[in-house]
Amino acid sequence: MVFPKITIKKIAGGLGLEVVWPERELPEKVVYEDDDYKAWGYQVDYDGVSFEEKVKLMIAGKEKEIVLIDGDLLMVLWNKKKNEVKAMVGMSGMFPLYFAREGDVFYLSPDFYEVFKEIKKPKINKDEVLDYLLQEYFIYQTDKTFIDGVSRLPAGCLLTITSDLKYQAEELVDLKEIIANPGKDLSAVEATKEIENTLTTAIKKRLEYFKDKPLVCDFSSGFDCMMVGYLMKNLGADFTGYSWYTKENNDDSDPSIVAKWSEVNGVNCKFSDVTNILFFHDEADLKWNATHFFPAWHSLSLALANEKDKVKLFGKNVVTFTGEGGDEFLHASDLLGYLNDINKNEHEFIKEYAEGGAESIYTKTAYDRLVSEDRANSTKFYGNRYGSAVGEQCYFAIYWETGTWMSNPYDTLPMLKLSQRLPKDERGNTINKQKIYFGNTKAFIPEQYRVKLPYHEQVYRFLDEKKDILINILENSVLGKLGIVQSEELLKALREGSIKGVVKEHYLCFGNLCRLEVFLQANGVRG
Repeated sequence: MVFPKITIKKIAGGLGLEVVWPERELPEKVVYEDDDYKAWGYQVDYDGVSFEEKVKLMIAGKEKEIVLIDGDLLMVLWNKKKNEVKAMVGMSGMFPLYFAREGDVFYLSPDFYEVFKEIKKPKINKDEVLDYLLQEYFIYQTDKTFIDGVSRLPAGCLLTITSDLKYQAEELVDLKEIIANPGKDLSAVEATKEIENTLTTAIKKRLEYFKDKPLVCDFSSGFDCMMVGYLMKNLGADFTGYSWYTKENNDDSDPSIVAKWSEVNGVNCKFSDVTNILFFHDEADLKWNATHFFPAWHSLSLALANEKDKVKLFGKNVVTFTGEGGDEFLHASDLLGYLNDINKNEHEFIKEYAEGGAESIYTKTAYDRLVSEDRANSTKFYGNRYGSAVGEQCYFAIYWETGTWMSNPYDTLPMLKLSQRLPKDERGNTINKQKIYFGNTKAFIPEQYRVKLPYHEQVYRFLDEKKDILINILENSVLGKLGIVQSEELLKALREGSIKGVVKEHYLCFGNLCRLEVFLQANGVRG
């Protein structure tokens, strides 16, 4: 598997670029060149804006117009005369972009490992690793990674690299301006209608763009994916539902509800039983993890298995429509208040989230640093972290390997604006989706109006059933030796069978720890 990569070197008279930009149908590979400029990109463009048009906008310094285009974008422009390179990623977050300078060479790639392997003596960034372990690495929209010197470009940002290989990252969109003055709050009836209309517009554009590709829609017994499937059906789309489930916990996604919905709506659905696919599934899982860093929030084994299964069932270049952004859409109703004091709010969020188990994973020194106000105040947070596809960054390598892609109709600026007008209760809090949708749409069957329980039962199983793998990982703990985590105490709890009581609600923090240990140990990172 060959990933895109650009190597920028200082040469006599300017910069020299070595470019690896593999052919790709999905997303579309695009290249532009004239006497003064050369540009490379991968794009999925739902607004019909050509790559040449984007290049001309970038040349004119109008990157802010590009980033508002509906779609997924990774774009690099070389100004040959000025000896300057600009790179940008779209707001959707589907494309990550990592970069580093090592001596007189600068590296760019959407794959973390491609940049990481160029660092001769990699060292752990102890502040950033605290964030990574707490929850999902990609949720923290900073421009740092857990390796010193390896940075990343947050969604919707522009990177400028000058002739002396100095760089600057710039946030292209001020979300506070975009979502300010949204208008009056909607009633539940009005909100449901607006959600359906706004999603329909986004889905129409996506169906047109992918009209020659096999289409799948993620199905679950919740609301978000099934709303997408319902609207796709109303538009006459030719697609198949795809639903994974576990026998350990049908409260998360009940296959009987999905089957009934599919029958009622006349949609064929393929089911995948993932009961036996666990975190740290097998040696192949660990081998993949050694060269593709992957957060533990979602199962690496499950994600790989599902995308490969889709290719077998539906063919190459299969596109999955998803409703994964539905929760982010609801949460974004509070986004303006969050952005008004991002460092203060981020600090409060970290403190609250860390309670209830994280103190048993981190050492006291590391935990105190994690929740410290000083650390939060000294961190640059990028405000567009709520893009609902931003989590897809961690899946990029999987999509690239399997040739599949994800399309998220929730992840549009019209939906973000709409989120500001969702109905509120008497205390000013946004009401939940059950209350918004009940009695106001034909998208759901009655069985869907229930309280879903967390996915704990399936995930917790790796703590027992993969104990031997976990013990082997922690016996060589890099972060334990650095005084960041309590590796000896965690090992003791694993051996005694008491690990669930130790990590409590932070079993995913523990999973992140083990995932990161696999990567660090496999690549000889020791400090």
